[in-house]
Amino acid sequence: LYSSSSSQTCNMSKMDEEIELSSSEDEEEYKDNEEEEEEKIPVKFRNYNPMNQSLKMYRIEPPVVPDIEEEIKAMIEEIDNKEKENDILSLAPTKANWDLKRDIKPSLEILENLTQKSLFEIFSLEQNQNQNQNKQDDNSLISKMDHLELINEIN
Repeated sequence: LYSSSSSQTCNMSKMDEEIELSSSEDEEEYKDNEEEEEEKIPVKFRNYNPMNQSLKMYRIEPPVVPDIEEEIKAMIEEIDNKEKENDILSLAPTKANWDLKRDIKPSLEILENLTQKSLFEIFSLEQNQNQNQNKQDDNSLISKMDHLELINEIN
């Protein structure tokens, strides 16, 4: 039994040596690959502030955020000014002379009725004059036709 354990120990040590050799080879390859990657991809620190002075050159300055507070204040002032203007306009009546119209309305109705009557009278007088003139024209036309007939009879 004892001999088998010593053989196992020997085998284990051989395996450990092999693993160490393979791991050291892997580490060398990894270091080579790492160096190649460092050359290809530069390091950029966006949120991290490195303590090492040599790494500080890879730090990227944070983007500048525009100050919008003043823009917002200006917008609020514009809105307030518009509201004040609207308040002034809302105090004034929309129809400034509505009370005058209300007071004069009965007088205007009377005048409107009188105007309508006057227009009707004028229209009826003109119509009567036109009818009288048409009658006279008809009479004169008839007399002219009679006169023409007499002339034709004579001829």
